[in-house]
Amino acid sequence: MMSHREYVLHVVRSLEIDDMIDVIVSAEDVSRGKPDPQPYLLAAEKLGVSPQKCLVLEDSVNGVRSARAAGMHVVAIATAFTHAGLHADELVDDCWIVHDPENLAREVQARIALIDTDVDNYGTQAA
Repeated sequence: MMSHREYVLHVVRSLEIDDMIDVIVSAEDVSRGKPDPQPYLLAAEKLGVSPQKCLVLEDSVNGVRSARAAGMHVVAIATAFTHAGLHADELVDDCWIVHDPENLAREVQARIALIDTDVDNYGTQAA
């Protein structure tokens, strides 16, 4: 399930990160929500980048499915509600599931390094 624009804007403004956000894709922008790849493909299109050069931070199983189906790199953020599902579905390698928010920045930096070296979502050299 995707959030509606009003809620997304409320969160972005509350966090005072409006000037850091270039594109917002919300439920109103797509006809098929997560786990369909449409939301992430639309975001990449609006940003003018290929999906293979995108990094998604997701905390839901359907969000991870959506991003993976779009061909994007994913760092999954496990919560009390999603921990079991993220591990059971083997949507991403366990090394890309973050359990402790303190480790998030390090994992994101590691994933960006892989993207920059053209390594695919599983850590192997992209064709």
